[in-house]
Amino acid sequence: MLNKESMQNATVYYRSRNGGAEELLEDTIIHNIHDLVPSKGPLWIGGSLKIGGGQPDLTVVNYDERVYDLGRHDLLDPLILSYLHGVRSASVATISRRINRSMAGLINRINALVETGIIQESSGQYALEKRWRDVLADVITIEAKVANWKKAVSQAARNRLFSSGSYVALPIDLASRIQDTEVFRTLGIGLIAVGGFDKIRVLLKSRSFNRKVWKYYYTIASHIADSITVQESKNAIYRPSRQSEDGFSSI
Repeated sequence: MLNKESMQNATVYYRSRNGGAEELLEDTIIHNIHDLVPSKGPLWIGGSLKIGGGQPDLTVVNYDERVYDLGRHDLLDPLILSYLHGVRSASVATISRRINRSMAGLINRINALVETGIIQESSGQYALEKRWRDVLADVITIEAKVANWKKAVSQAARNRLFSSGSYVALPIDLASRIQDTEVFRTLGIGLIAVGGFDKIRVLLKSRSFNRKVWKYYYTIASHIADSITVQESKNAIYRPSRQSEDGFSSI
């Protein structure tokens, strides 16, 4: 399990970074992530991971180590797993038709998933193994902004499709001024105030959301498996360093 000091080394960024003010907010959150997300097992953080039409600044995931098995398969698997999550069982022909993939392309992948124990087969019918219905205990998304909090709220609202908790992170002065804004409670979005590098405070806790798009859920699981199995994604793992606390008031 990763401890607080090594957490930064587990952050996988899917875009280049330029050291701007919003990235300082992100680094502060990463450094203090255990104050925000109680660990229920291994913890993974993705920076600017594209999920459907969104790209949260930070995606923080408590995951089950079974996700490592997904690193042995390509990114078609989230489609297979998300479809089987919604049905009791299905034949290869039905899966092929529902996810719009050729039978020939599916058979080897489904057989590999059966061999791994992710899918079970009985009389030509395939079902998602029970434990694979819940391999990500928490998916917390965070949108960090220095000033444009309304844009952050809009992005955080969209992230509710695939997250169990959605937050906006702002400098403490701005966060304190807007924490009573009704939109946070209406949408159930949480609010994080960021001060110095060692200080964050949850001013409003996110509502707990039910995941609505399982394709995104298993896509996140696949990215976790890829980054851990290969040790680095196609984009390098970035290790944020301590930066100046200028511009932040203390909490």
